Amino acid sequence: MKTIWKYELDFEEKQTIKLPLDAKIISLLNQDGKMVFYIEHNKEETRTKNVEFIIGGTGGDLPNNVDDFNFLDTVPVGEFVFHVYYARLN
Repeated sequence: MKTIWKYELDFEEKQTIKLPLDAKIISLLNQDGKMVFYIEHNKEETRTKNVEFIIGGTGGDLPNNVDDFNFLDTVPVGEFVFHVYYARLN
């Protein structure tokens, strides 16, 4: 059976989060001043994968390897606007 789970992103340029192997990222939003994303996955899945996230602010520099990542979404938090990318590591 599929289920939806929420994860929080830190306001760091790069971070890695362990997700279920079959995780499908379905949305990103600002929830009470925090960046959160939601995944859909089969709750019987016990295997995991590491997913790396890049967060860049409008006008800021992005890492040279940003083209290796998938764009997730743009989210405003307070007076700032962040742009989030992700890539599976394993």
